[in-house]
Order: sequence, then C-alpha cells, then structure tokens
Amino acid sequence: MAQETRERNAEVTRRQEIERRQIQLERKRKALDAQIAALGVELEAEEAELQQLIKDEGTRQTSAAKDLSAMAASRRDLSADAAAAGRPGQRSRK
Repeated sequence: MAQETRERNAEVTRRQEIERRQIQLERKRKALDAQIAALGVELEAEEAELQQLIKDEGTRQTSAAKDLSAMAASRRDLSADAAAAGRPGQRSRK
C-alpha cells in the first residue's frame, strides 16, 4: 500500500509540474506576442516619420526648383529690359 501511495503521489507531482510548465510557457508566449506587437507599432511610427521626411524633402526640392526658375526668369527679364534700353548685358542695381 505504501508503494502505491508513493507512486500516486509521484504521478500527481509530475502532472502538477507539467501543468506548471504549460502555464509558464503560455505566459512567455503572451509576453512575446506583446513585445512583437509593441515592436510592430514602433516600426509603423518610424515608417510614418520617414514617409513624412520624404514628403517634406520633395516639397523642399519643388520649392527650390520654382525659386531657381523664378530667379532665372527675373534675370532674363532684366537682360531683356537692358537690351531694350540700349545697354546689352547690363542689369539695373537695386
């Protein structure tokens, strides 16, 4: 009888250990899933920031190109005005 009791107790102990490990593993899995989700959110935020930087750079380049075009047109107009006034190649100074 004592042998049977010891064997039953050992079996109960093994089952409890298995259950404890299963619970522990499930907790680790949930913690890992939470970390993955947090990293995903962080990655999305960084991606959005990069997309905004790209957009801003495109806007800056477009603006700079327009400014250069406007300056070139202004210079052409000044040259044309000077030529019409009989002074080719001269620009008025302000």
